[in-house]
Amino acid sequence: MTYKEVEDVINKLKYAFNYHRFNEPGVVAEYTNALLRLNCARMTQVIDALIEEDSSKVPPISRLIKAYRSGTQGKGMNITNDKYCATCHDRGFILLTEFTKVGEDSEGNPINSLYEFIYHCPYCAAGSQYAYDGSQCKIKSEYRIPSITEVLPDEMINGMRRENLKLKTANEKGREERRKTKNIKQAVSKIGRDIPDARYYEDFVPGDAYEGEYENVGGGGL
Repeated sequence: MTYKEVEDVINKLKYAFNYHRFNEPGVVAEYTNALLRLNCARMTQVIDALIEEDSSKVPPISRLIKAYRSGTQGKGMNITNDKYCATCHDRGFILLTEFTKVGEDSEGNPINSLYEFIYHCPYCAAGSQYAYDGSQCKIKSEYRIPSITEVLPDEMINGMRRENLKLKTANEKGREERRKTKNIKQAVSKIGRDIPDARYYEDFVPGDAYEGEYENVGGGGL
């Protein structure tokens, strides 16, 4: 989180719970140091779940961290989108393969190698959990997961959206076809199951079931 996001989270804790200790010396600093290492959207989701359980007092840092790591609303606390995001295909991130300089040859020419880089999607909730800026952490680092908008122009992002929408349509069509095929197979497999057992008689002779008497033609015997 950024310091501004931490401030917003602490304010949420202050006003959503009936009792807190943030007015005591050092409490805000302790929560700030713990929250800076976490994702804002994910922690907000955790807090919402904890409020539903018990809103009498602000949970201690250990309770917040435990809920954040274990997942109060599901394993891993993965944030999902309510509406399909065509930019990232609902993944929250975009992977790009790029040539990166890794050194130089004996003549000073650059040596490039292919590497895969991750970028977060700024257009959906799922993307918020992948946004990271090491310069905002207590222990500073140069590592970041930048937004895809920092490296791709709008026309390329729009092209990605069009391709992802085609992929989504194809996936939905494939699921529908598989569902229909499954239903047909289930229907076919049931054919003949409800037919009652039949009895067969090896000594059956046509005419045995005739209940009347045979007539002698011309009065003679057969």
